[in-house]
Amino acid sequence: MATIMVDDSENLEKAIKRFKRMVEKEGIIREYKKREYFEKPSATLH
Repeated sequence: MATIMVDDSENLEKAIKRFKRMVEKEGIIREYKKREYFEKPSATLH
């Protein structure tokens, strides 16, 4: 799970960019899109 700690002195925009990079690196969005809809096991064979 992607988590970041934001310091009081850190710019919020910078923290959001850091979070987006971490999510992309871990492949969370890719995994979500893959599991978004149920696909029968027989459909994955073809």
